[in-house]
Amino acid sequence: MPCGASRAASSWRPFSLTATPLSNRSAHQRSPCRDAHGVGRLRYQLARVGGLNGARRTRMDARLELLDRLAAFARARGLGTCAAMAEFCALYSTGELAVSAPARACIGTGLHPATLRRWRRTLRVQGPAALAGRYGNRAGSEQLDTEADLREFVLGLITTQPRISARLVHDALDARFGGDERTLSDLRTVQRWLKQWKIEHAEVYLASTNPDAWKNRYLAAFGSLTEPITRACQVWQLDSTPADLQLVDGRYSLVVIIAIGLSLLRACAN
Repeated sequence: MPCGASRAASSWRPFSLTATPLSNRSAHQRSPCRDAHGVGRLRYQLARVGGLNGARRTRMDARLELLDRLAAFARARGLGTCAAMAEFCALYSTGELAVSAPARACIGTGLHPATLRRWRRTLRVQGPAALAGRYGNRAGSEQLDTEADLREFVLGLITTQPRISARLVHDALDARFGGDERTLSDLRTVQRWLKQWKIEHAEVYLASTNPDAWKNRYLAAFGSLTEPITRACQVWQLDSTPADLQLVDGRYSLVVIIAIGLSLLRACAN
């Protein structure tokens, strides 16, 4: 069972940092605050949790509640915690899993096993306060901005699949970098970063998703097509419909012919 600290809620059992022996806390071995008995680590975590309030405290409580319910669900099913995640997430997403209203409002209507795995790893390595997330950072200070390998990986996904969803990007990050000790950005952070990137790089994104629209909107054009024209009907340009026309008497394709310089327009159907 994960350990943490949380305020009591009417519909779920709160955590206690002292409920699990310090010998079971692998995270305390990595803390700069450790001492021979792990007391420094415990005091450090309690101080961090005590300093949380508002939205960050609500977010931590919601995630701790979900991890607590996951552990109880796994025991009831007689499964390991990881083996129970897929079914747990499916029941949560369909609304069949009872959780407190504040937790569901904070987490949202969907939940993925990769998210639960990341929360468990964060709780084990960094303690419960890290579950509050790193929201409200300055522009350009998100993990996907500051860590080059993650940024290059995501930009590669966008380049090869311009219309990729934030959820697929999030899952790909977890699959590629999930084994690292660092805590990866959650789905909402990836969604926010991807939306902002598309706004800031609108021209690049449009060129990837719709080259014709990019040419019409951004490609510069100089001079005049009629400048080299010296006689009538010197240059003709043809354009046809990208799809056939289905009429009552059959299927046709429409071809438009334009005489450059004279503005003569001819259309024929065959």
